[in-house]
Amino acid sequence: MSPVVAGVIVLSLIVITVLAYLYAASLQSQISALNDRLNRENQRDLYACLNAHIDGDKVKFPATVPLYIRQDNVISVVEANEIYVSDLQRWGGVWVGRVCYLYLEGGRLKAVVYS
Repeated sequence: MSPVVAGVIVLSLIVITVLAYLYAASLQSQISALNDRLNRENQRDLYACLNAHIDGDKVKFPATVPLYIRQDNVISVVEANEIYVSDLQRWGGVWVGRVCYLYLEGGRLKAVVYS
């Protein structure tokens, strides 16, 4: 093998290694950004779940949050900052985001937090 061919092969391997490193760094940055976003959303949802309160005939949340509602074996997702107490009773409970399950027990709100 001539020195020129060997040099081209070595240079190609260096370029491939640098490109792979840059790609990995880019992926790590994207994963970190996604993780930060999920942490913020989970904190918002947890705060909303634990600070929900009954006001008249409604359950009110301090922020608009995603509610996962199971009805007739179908799960629906709605964004809301309040729901009717009667709906919560009918559904048996709702997931507030991915971290907290909210339900009624003896006319009082109860929350189960999952991590």
